[in-house]
Amino acid sequence: MVKGSELPTKVTLAATDSLYVIDNDGTPVSKNTTAGQVINPNSVYGELSAVGPGTTQTNINQNYKKIDQFDTVSSENGITANLGQNKFTVDEDGVYNISFSLSYTGDAGQIFQVAIHVNNTLVANGVTSRTINSGTDIGNVGTSIVQPLSINDDVELRVKTTLVGNHDFTIQTGNFKISKNV
Repeated sequence: MVKGSELPTKVTLAATDSLYVIDNDGTPVSKNTTAGQVINPNSVYGELSAVGPGTTQTNINQNYKKIDQFDTVSSENGITANLGQNKFTVDEDGVYNISFSLSYTGDAGQIFQVAIHVNNTLVANGVTSRTINSGTDIGNVGTSIVQPLSINDDVELRVKTTLVGNHDFTIQTGNFKISKNV
């Protein structure tokens, strides 16, 4: 067992190895067992995914609404990935990479704008948009930013349209990721 400051900067697993990361009270935080995988046990990361079409969000209008269609916590270590609230909570101060990639459908003629929000505040360089041309059109958007964050900051994705009215928005597939620069 290796603790605290004794942690190596990376570990390469052999075919029969497992690496367990545990917190201070001995509770397992993560387990990695992929042979040849290089792991930095000090890495801080999280990912929420939508692995299939989600439940349609209705009443998307000119005000941002949290995207609530993620269905899987793909991974997390040192960040709280809250699937029920579709957000990340940062467990330590630092500079983070935040990215998302979404494929979605929605009402024809709508310009859907997807944006990263930290503590309910729009991050200006974390916004992207695309017009849905027809009801069967699939929009693809994504971006990646570098953002300083503090302990207990909440990070989430929100969507709005730029046109008047209430509209439907459905993620087909997508992911939302965050990792700390080391």
